[in-house]
Amino acid sequence: MRFKATVDNVFLLTNLLQSAEKMGKRGIIKFTNTTLFLICARGEGDVQMWSNLPVGDIFSDYRIESNSSNNTIALEVSITPLVQALRSASSKGNDHREAAEVTLKLSKKGKEAALCMDIKTQTRDGKQVNVTHDVHVVVRRPAEVDEMSQPRCPPLQVHIELPSSDQCRPVVEHLHKIGEIIWLGATRDGRFRLSVNTTAGDIETMWTNLKNVSVVREKETENEEMEEEEEPVDDSSWHLVPLPSKVLHKWLSSQVLQNYVIIGIVPHYCVVAYVYVGDRQHGGIITYYMPSRNVSFD
Repeated sequence: MRFKATVDNVFLLTNLLQSAEKMGKRGIIKFTNTTLFLICARGEGDVQMWSNLPVGDIFSDYRIESNSSNNTIALEVSITPLVQALRSASSKGNDHREAAEVTLKLSKKGKEAALCMDIKTQTRDGKQVNVTHDVHVVVRRPAEVDEMSQPRCPPLQVHIELPSSDQCRPVVEHLHKIGEIIWLGATRDGRFRLSVNTTAGDIETMWTNLKNVSVVREKETENEEMEEEEEPVDDSSWHLVPLPSKVLHKWLSSQVLQNYVIIGIVPHYCVVAYVYVGDRQHGGIITYYMPSRNVSFD
Protein backbone atom coordinates (compact mmCIF):
# COMPACT_ATOMS: atom_id res chain seq x y z
CA MET A 1 0.00 0.00 0.00
CA ARG A 2 1.53 3.29 -1.13
CA PHE A 3 0.37 6.87 -1.33
CA LYS A 4 2.28 10.04 -2.14
CA ALA A 5 1.23 13.39 -3.57
CA THR A 6 2.26 17.03 -3.74
CA VAL A 7 -0.24 19.37 -2.10
CA ASP A 8 -0.67 22.23 -4.58
CA ASN A 9 -3.74 23.80 -2.98
CA VAL A 10 -2.81 24.04 0.70
CA PHE A 11 -5.53 26.65 1.27
CA LEU A 12 -8.35 24.41 0.01
CA LEU A 13 -7.21 21.31 1.88
CA THR A 14 -6.72 23.31 5.10
CA ASN A 15 -10.17 24.83 4.92
CA LEU A 16 -11.81 21.51 4.08
CA LEU A 17 -10.23 19.92 7.15
CA GLN A 18 -11.07 22.96 9.30
CA SER A 19 -14.73 22.57 8.31
CA ALA A 20 -14.62 18.93 9.38
CA GLU A 21 -12.75 19.75 12.60
CA LYS A 22 -15.60 21.96 13.78
CA MET A 23 -18.03 19.09 13.22
CA GLY A 24 -16.05 16.33 14.94
CA LYS A 25 -12.63 15.33 16.17
CA ARG A 26 -12.14 12.25 13.99
CA GLY A 27 -12.92 11.46 10.40
CA ILE A 28 -12.33 9.11 7.49
CA ILE A 29 -10.15 10.11 4.56
CA LYS A 30 -10.51 7.95 1.48
CA PHE A 31 -8.18 8.26 -1.50
CA THR A 32 -9.15 6.81 -4.88
CA ASN A 33 -7.66 7.20 -8.33
CA THR A 34 -9.73 10.31 -9.01
CA THR A 35 -11.38 11.52 -5.82
CA LEU A 36 -10.59 12.56 -2.26
CA PHE A 37 -13.37 11.74 0.21
CA LEU A 38 -13.60 13.20 3.73
CA ILE A 39 -16.29 11.81 6.03
CA CYS A 40 -17.23 12.95 9.52
CA ALA A 41 -20.11 10.61 10.29
CA ARG A 42 -20.73 11.46 13.93
CA GLY A 43 -20.30 15.13 14.62
CA GLU A 44 -21.73 17.19 17.44
CA GLY A 45 -25.51 17.11 17.56
CA ASP A 46 -25.48 14.06 15.27
CA VAL A 47 -24.50 16.27 12.31
CA GLN A 48 -22.83 14.33 9.52
CA MET A 49 -20.44 15.66 6.88
CA TRP A 50 -19.77 13.81 3.62
CA SER A 51 -17.46 15.47 1.09
CA ASN A 52 -15.74 14.61 -2.15
CA LEU A 53 -13.31 16.61 -4.28
CA PRO A 54 -11.42 15.77 -7.49
CA VAL A 55 -7.82 14.99 -6.55
CA GLY A 56 -6.64 17.41 -9.25
CA ASP A 57 -8.17 20.32 -7.32
CA ILE A 58 -5.71 19.71 -4.47
CA PHE A 59 -2.85 17.44 -5.54
CA SER A 60 -0.30 16.92 -8.28
CA ASP A 61 2.17 14.04 -8.77
CA TYR A 62 -0.59 11.92 -7.27
CA ARG A 63 0.41 8.27 -6.81
CA ILE A 64 -1.68 5.60 -5.15
CA GLU A 65 -1.22 1.83 -4.97
CA SER A 66 -3.53 -0.45 -3.01
CA ASN A 67 -4.36 -4.11 -2.81
CA SER A 68 -8.07 -3.30 -3.04
CA SER A 69 -9.85 -4.07 -6.28
CA ASN A 70 -10.65 -0.39 -6.95
CA ASN A 71 -7.25 0.97 -5.82
CA THR A 72 -8.58 2.70 -2.70
CA ILE A 73 -6.89 3.67 0.56
CA ALA A 74 -9.05 4.52 3.59
CA LEU A 75 -7.65 6.09 6.75
CA GLU A 76 -9.22 7.05 10.07
CA VAL A 77 -7.57 10.22 11.32
CA SER A 78 -7.60 12.71 14.14
CA ILE A 79 -8.39 15.90 12.23
CA THR A 80 -6.79 18.53 14.47
CA PRO A 81 -3.14 17.38 14.02
CA LEU A 82 -3.59 17.46 10.24
CA VAL A 83 -4.99 20.99 10.41
CA GLN A 84 -2.10 22.11 12.60
CA ALA A 85 0.43 20.62 10.20
CA LEU A 86 -1.14 22.35 7.21
CA ARG A 87 -1.24 25.66 9.05
CA SER A 88 2.51 25.49 9.43
CA ALA A 89 2.70 25.16 5.65
CA SER A 90 0.57 28.23 4.99
CA SER A 91 1.66 30.53 7.81
CA LYS A 92 3.17 33.90 6.93
CA GLY A 93 4.89 34.76 10.14
CA ASN A 94 7.90 36.97 10.72
CA ASP A 95 10.40 34.23 9.91
CA HIS A 96 8.93 32.17 7.08
CA ARG A 97 7.32 32.72 3.70
CA GLU A 98 4.59 30.62 2.14
CA ALA A 99 5.75 27.01 1.83
CA ALA A 100 7.40 26.30 -1.52
CA GLU A 101 6.50 22.60 -1.54
CA VAL A 102 4.28 20.35 0.56
CA THR A 103 4.36 16.58 0.13
CA LEU A 104 1.93 14.14 1.74
CA LYS A 105 2.93 10.49 2.04
CA LEU A 106 1.58 7.40 3.78
CA SER A 107 4.39 5.82 5.81
CA LYS A 108 5.00 3.50 8.72
CA LYS A 109 6.44 4.67 12.02
CA GLY A 110 7.32 1.60 14.03
CA LYS A 111 4.21 -0.53 14.06
CA GLU A 112 1.85 2.35 13.32
CA ALA A 113 0.80 3.97 10.07
CA ALA A 114 1.18 7.72 9.64
CA LEU A 115 0.54 10.46 7.13
CA CYS A 116 3.88 12.18 6.75
CA MET A 117 3.74 15.83 5.69
CA ASP A 118 7.05 17.21 4.43
CA ILE A 119 7.15 20.99 4.14
CA LYS A 120 9.90 22.89 2.36
CA THR A 121 9.96 26.62 2.88
CA GLN A 122 12.38 29.52 3.03
CA THR A 123 13.23 32.16 5.58
CA ARG A 124 13.17 35.77 4.51
CA ASP A 125 16.92 35.72 4.00
CA GLY A 126 16.61 32.81 1.56
CA LYS A 127 17.63 29.95 3.83
CA GLN A 128 15.76 26.70 3.11
CA VAL A 129 13.95 25.08 6.02
CA ASN A 130 12.45 21.57 6.03
CA VAL A 131 9.68 20.72 8.49
CA THR A 132 8.15 17.25 8.85
CA HIS A 133 4.91 16.31 10.62
CA ASP A 134 3.85 12.71 11.27
CA VAL A 135 0.13 12.27 11.94
CA HIS A 136 -0.92 8.87 13.31
CA VAL A 137 -3.65 7.17 11.26
CA VAL A 138 -5.57 3.90 11.40
CA VAL A 139 -5.79 2.05 8.10
CA ARG A 140 -9.34 0.89 7.47
CA ARG A 141 -10.47 -1.73 4.99
CA PRO A 142 -11.99 0.07 1.95
CA ALA A 143 -14.89 -2.39 1.96
CA GLU A 144 -15.65 -1.43 5.56
CA VAL A 145 -15.75 2.26 4.64
CA ASP A 146 -17.85 1.54 1.56
CA GLU A 147 -20.44 -0.02 3.84
CA MET A 148 -20.90 3.36 5.51
CA SER A 149 -23.77 5.22 3.93
CA GLN A 150 -25.14 8.71 4.00
CA PRO A 151 -28.25 9.17 6.17
CA ARG A 152 -31.58 8.15 4.71
CA CYS A 153 -34.26 10.78 5.09
CA PRO A 154 -37.70 11.50 3.61
CA PRO A 155 -37.91 13.51 0.35
CA LEU A 156 -36.75 17.11 0.66
CA GLN A 157 -39.73 19.42 0.24
CA VAL A 158 -37.87 22.57 -0.78
CA HIS A 159 -34.41 23.56 -1.97
CA ILE A 160 -33.16 27.13 -1.81
CA GLU A 161 -29.91 28.98 -2.37
CA LEU A 162 -28.73 30.15 1.03
CA PRO A 163 -27.73 33.78 1.64
CA SER A 164 -24.01 34.16 2.25
CA SER A 165 -22.66 32.97 5.59
CA ASP A 166 -21.62 36.58 6.27
CA GLN A 167 -25.32 37.46 6.25
CA CYS A 168 -26.57 34.41 8.16
CA ARG A 169 -23.87 34.12 10.80
CA PRO A 170 -24.59 37.35 12.77
CA VAL A 171 -28.32 36.55 12.74
CA VAL A 172 -27.73 33.06 14.11
CA GLU A 173 -25.26 34.39 16.69
CA HIS A 174 -27.93 36.81 17.92
CA LEU A 175 -30.73 34.20 17.95
CA HIS A 176 -28.42 31.68 19.65
CA LYS A 177 -28.20 34.02 22.65
CA ILE A 178 -32.00 34.24 22.85
CA GLY A 179 -33.15 30.63 22.50
CA GLU A 180 -31.96 27.04 22.31
CA ILE A 181 -34.05 26.28 19.21
CA ILE A 182 -33.87 28.17 15.92
CA TRP A 183 -36.59 27.60 13.37
CA LEU A 184 -35.26 27.46 9.84
CA GLY A 185 -37.81 27.84 7.06
CA ALA A 186 -38.07 28.28 3.30
CA THR A 187 -40.72 28.52 0.60
CA ARG A 188 -40.73 27.61 -3.06
CA ASP A 189 -41.19 31.25 -4.04
CA GLY A 190 -37.74 32.27 -2.83
CA ARG A 191 -38.19 33.20 0.83
CA PHE A 192 -35.96 32.05 3.68
CA ARG A 193 -36.13 32.88 7.37
CA LEU A 194 -34.49 32.23 10.72
CA SER A 195 -36.52 32.68 13.88
CA VAL A 196 -36.87 31.87 17.57
CA ASN A 197 -40.00 31.67 19.70
CA THR A 198 -40.04 33.59 22.97
CA THR A 199 -42.69 34.33 25.58
CA ALA A 200 -42.85 37.88 24.22
CA GLY A 201 -43.35 36.70 20.63
CA ASP A 202 -41.39 35.50 17.62
CA ILE A 203 -38.12 37.11 16.56
CA GLU A 204 -37.22 36.49 12.94
CA THR A 205 -35.11 37.61 10.00
CA MET A 206 -36.29 36.91 6.47
CA TRP A 207 -34.69 37.03 3.02
CA THR A 208 -36.65 37.21 -0.23
CA ASN A 209 -36.02 36.75 -3.96
CA LEU A 210 -33.67 33.82 -3.45
CA LYS A 211 -33.23 31.14 -6.11
CA ASN A 212 -35.10 27.85 -5.71
CA VAL A 213 -33.18 24.93 -7.15
CA SER A 214 -33.34 21.18 -6.97
CA VAL A 215 -30.32 19.10 -5.98
CA VAL A 216 -29.81 15.45 -6.77
CA ARG A 217 -26.73 14.78 -4.64
CA GLU A 218 -24.06 16.33 -6.85
CA LYS A 219 -26.20 17.86 -9.59
CA GLU A 220 -28.54 20.79 -9.60
CA THR A 221 -31.31 21.88 -11.91
CA GLU A 222 -33.48 24.93 -12.09
CA ASN A 223 -36.82 24.75 -10.34
CA GLU A 224 -38.61 24.44 -13.68
CA GLU A 225 -36.86 21.11 -14.28
CA MET A 226 -37.97 19.53 -11.02
CA GLU A 227 -39.81 16.26 -11.23
CA GLU A 228 -43.55 16.41 -10.82
CA GLU A 229 -44.74 16.16 -7.22
CA GLU A 230 -47.19 13.50 -6.19
CA GLU A 231 -49.28 16.21 -4.56
CA PRO A 232 -49.27 19.89 -5.57
CA VAL A 233 -47.76 22.21 -2.96
CA ASP A 234 -48.47 25.91 -2.64
CA ASP A 235 -45.25 27.76 -3.51
CA SER A 236 -45.92 30.25 -0.71
CA SER A 237 -46.19 27.53 1.96
CA TRP A 238 -43.47 27.50 4.60
CA HIS A 239 -41.42 24.37 5.15
CA LEU A 240 -40.05 24.59 8.69
CA VAL A 241 -37.60 22.64 10.80
CA PRO A 242 -36.45 23.33 14.38
CA LEU A 243 -32.68 22.97 14.88
CA PRO A 244 -30.66 23.26 18.08
CA SER A 245 -29.20 26.77 17.93
CA LYS A 246 -25.82 25.42 19.07
CA VAL A 247 -25.68 23.07 16.09
CA LEU A 248 -26.66 25.71 13.54
CA HIS A 249 -24.23 28.21 15.03
CA LYS A 250 -21.39 25.69 14.88
CA TRP A 251 -22.19 24.68 11.31
CA LEU A 252 -22.12 28.28 10.11
CA SER A 253 -18.84 28.89 11.91
CA SER A 254 -17.39 25.94 9.98
CA GLN A 255 -18.17 27.54 6.62
CA VAL A 256 -14.78 29.06 5.96
CA LEU A 257 -14.79 28.50 2.19
CA GLN A 258 -17.51 31.11 1.48
CA ASN A 259 -18.94 29.04 -1.36
CA TYR A 260 -22.26 28.53 -3.07
CA VAL A 261 -24.64 26.74 -0.67
CA ILE A 262 -28.00 25.10 -1.27
CA ILE A 263 -30.13 23.76 1.56
CA GLY A 264 -32.97 21.27 1.41
CA ILE A 265 -35.60 20.89 4.12
CA VAL A 266 -37.65 17.96 5.36
CA PRO A 267 -40.17 19.68 7.65
CA HIS A 268 -39.66 18.83 11.33
CA TYR A 269 -37.04 16.22 10.39
CA CYS A 270 -33.76 17.57 8.99
CA VAL A 271 -31.82 20.07 6.90
CA VAL A 272 -29.45 18.90 4.17
CA ALA A 273 -26.87 21.49 3.09
CA TYR A 274 -24.83 21.22 -0.11
CA VAL A 275 -21.66 23.32 -0.18
CA TYR A 276 -20.07 23.54 -3.62
CA VAL A 277 -16.29 23.71 -3.82
CA GLY A 278 -14.89 25.19 -7.00
CA ASP A 279 -16.77 24.66 -10.25
CA ARG A 280 -20.34 23.58 -9.53
CA GLN A 281 -20.44 21.14 -12.45
CA HIS A 282 -17.06 19.49 -12.08
CA GLY A 283 -15.73 20.53 -8.67
CA GLY A 284 -16.30 19.07 -5.23
CA ILE A 285 -19.26 19.08 -2.91
CA ILE A 286 -19.62 18.93 0.87
CA THR A 287 -22.94 17.57 2.12
CA TYR A 288 -24.11 18.17 5.69
CA TYR A 289 -27.01 16.37 7.35
CA MET A 290 -28.42 18.27 10.33
CA PRO A 291 -31.24 16.48 12.18
CA SER A 292 -34.03 18.28 13.92
CA ARG A 293 -34.24 17.93 17.68
CA ASN A 294 -35.36 14.48 18.79
CA VAL A 295 -34.40 12.97 15.42
CA SER A 296 -31.67 10.33 15.10
CA PHE A 297 -30.42 9.24 11.69
CA ASP A 298 -30.31 5.53 10.89
